[in-house]
Amino acid sequence: MKFKRFLYWLYWTITYLPLRLIYPTRIVNKKAFRTPGKVIFAANHTSNLDPFIFKSHQHKFSYVVAKHTLWNNKFTAHILNVTGGIPVNRQEVGVSTIKKVLEVLNDNQSLLIFPEGKRVTSLEDTAALKNGMAMFAAKTNAVIVPAVFYKKPRPFVFNKIIVGDPISIEEYMVDGKVPREKYEEISNKVLSIMHTLQQKKPRVKRVRAKKAS
Repeated sequence: MKFKRFLYWLYWTITYLPLRLIYPTRIVNKKAFRTPGKVIFAANHTSNLDPFIFKSHQHKFSYVVAKHTLWNNKFTAHILNVTGGIPVNRQEVGVSTIKKVLEVLNDNQSLLIFPEGKRVTSLEDTAALKNGMAMFAAKTNAVIVPAVFYKKPRPFVFNKIIVGDPISIEEYMVDGKVPREKYEEISNKVLSIMHTLQQKKPRVKRVRAKKAS
C-alpha cells in the first residue's frame, strides 16, 4: 500500500505541470472542491482525460470509478490501479465494486464518479442519473458534490470545472436511514444542480474606455 501511494504521488508530480500547461483549467468554488472527509464528486463525462485533469487539482489521494473495459490494457490498468481506479461494469454492477466503494467512503476518502456513465458533450444528452450514487451516499452518510467541466478539454484552451455546494443526504433520512424510494429524488436533485452549473456563463472582463483628456 505504501509503495502504491508512493507511485501515485510520483505520477501526480510528473503529470501535474504538463496537465496544467496543456489543459489550463480553473476551479470555480474551491471551498466546495476541497470538502474534507467522505465525499462523492459527481461530474459530467466529456473525455477520457476528465479524471486525470480533475485529480490533478486535488492535493490528496482520491479514488475514481471507471468502466471495467479500461483494465483490458495492461498499461492503463497499471495506471488506474495506482491512481485509485475502481472498475465497474454498468450493465451488471458486481458485489466487489460495491464493497470497494463503500470501503473507500467509510474510510473517509473521496470518490469521483461519472453518473451518466458515458462521454457526452452536453448534459442535455445525459440519461437519468443512476441511483447507485445516491445509494452509496445513503449507506455511508457521504456528502455529494456536483461538478461540471464547462466544456470538453482541448489542448491550450482555457476551461473551468464549476463546483456546486455539498449536498447532505440527512434531510432525506427517516429513522436514521435513507429509504430506497428517496434514491431517485436525490439523483434528480444532483442532475438538476449539474444542469444549472453548466449553464452558468463565464464572466467577461469589461475594459473601461479611457476618458478623453
